[in-house]
Amino acid sequence: SWLALLASAQYQVKDYAGAENTLKRLIDRTSKTAVAQSTSHKNYWLQLASMQHLQGKTKAQLATLELADKLGILNSEDEVLLLSQLQIMEGIPERAARRLQKGLKSQRLESSTENQRRIAIALQQGRDYQGASDVLLEAAKSSGDASYAVTALQLLLADGRCDKALTASDWLIANASNKDSANAMISAG
Repeated sequence: SWLALLASAQYQVKDYAGAENTLKRLIDRTSKTAVAQSTSHKNYWLQLASMQHLQGKTKAQLATLELADKLGILNSEDEVLLLSQLQIMEGIPERAARRLQKGLKSQRLESSTENQRRIAIALQQGRDYQGASDVLLEAAKSSGDASYAVTALQLLLADGRCDKALTASDWLIANASNKDSANAMISAG
């Protein structure tokens, strides 16, 4: 389409505001047709977010990606991770954690220790220490990495949840090496 060519030309000459407006027109036009489910339609959304990023319009970029996500356009792991990173940067880590959890449930995100860690970080930044510690304990159990349980233990103690902290320390004693268990107990105080 001529609009796609125009947006490309605007990008080439670094007219990012012009490219942003052209991409909005492209999205509007393709949203009204069967093309809405096409790869090019999805690319217009991602290019729009990119143009907004290049102009330093982080809030607009976030709004674009959140709308694209609500429309079911974001479906790759990289796209979901980009959205959650922006949500964290913009001070809404709770929303990032929910989106990451939704990605795991829908299998758009790999069920990995790294993604569990991302969720725990977002929950911790949102001050949901209980939720973060639950995710970290799950990560410790699935990976065998005691450092996740140590962090969960520290979060629980800092949040005053001594009963839950005992569960974490019991897991560490039963499953971690003596050195990891000793380090956990020392760091927990």
